[in-house]
Amino acid sequence: YLPYARGVMPVPHIIINEDQKAAGYTIHKLAPEFDTGDILFQEQIALHDDESVEQYCAKILTKAPQAISKVLGDIEDSWNTAKTQDHSQASQYPLPDSNMRTLDWSLSVEETLKTQRAFGRFGCFAKFAERLWNVYACEGWIEKHDHTAGTCITLQNNLAIIALSNGYI
Repeated sequence: YLPYARGVMPVPHIIINEDQKAAGYTIHKLAPEFDTGDILFQEQIALHDDESVEQYCAKILTKAPQAISKVLGDIEDSWNTAKTQDHSQASQYPLPDSNMRTLDWSLSVEETLKTQRAFGRFGCFAKFAERLWNVYACEGWIEKHDHTAGTCITLQNNLAIIALSNGYI
């Protein structure tokens, strides 16, 4: 939702940071600087506690055809009444790096699952069993235990159970 969360891939940041003011989509004019063009149409999207990149994108995909039809239905008016972005309100999210995409076993189950939901089908990385793994889906639960966070409890047929401070993934 421009001018918030400018960037090539802002959705993981929006989900991880629970950045409600940036959640949404914008149709805007192209400008020399990325994501700075005048706004033709925009709509905010409500973030849920268990928001995933797939759900976020699905919300946009269900709304985008109507928004595009509205803009193109009277393109001259849309173009002439476009609103300049308030650049003083702008925020910029960098392209997620491998560190941001790597599951951190020192975090809670809730925070770890939030990272996985933020990247979903794009994948996260996880270090365990002396390897770096691609993770496209995971689940977890909260449970008291005596394992050290990051311990791989079991690895069978690409199903791993990793201990976190407050449970398992």
